[in-house]
Amino acid sequence: MRSESFGKRSEGSDSSIGRRSSWPEVAVLDGPRHLLYGPETVRYEFFDLSQDPEEKQDLFDEGGPLPEIAKLKEKLETFARDVVKNKKDVAIDKKAEEMLKALGYVGNKMP
Repeated sequence: MRSESFGKRSEGSDSSIGRRSSWPEVAVLDGPRHLLYGPETVRYEFFDLSQDPEEKQDLFDEGGPLPEIAKLKEKLETFARDVVKNKKDVAIDKKAEEMLKALGYVGNKMP
């Protein structure tokens, strides 16, 4: 069975991976192939989960299977464009804004 999914992996969501980021990664999973993009690192990563289930060997910089990477990059970029295109602004009241600031979610610059 072939699976395909799009989504974000947030900080520390996979304990088998040594990466930690304050920004979520955007990823596409197609069967055993997993392509990730990290907006903080501005780089792609590509893994073959059938051979490397713990995502330790990044095949993107090694060239990997180029046609598969190109196909997944196109899907990932289309997904990202759709997310941005359909993004809606959210209005919050003053009390909620103060609470979010106190928690560090708004009004603070990233380190």
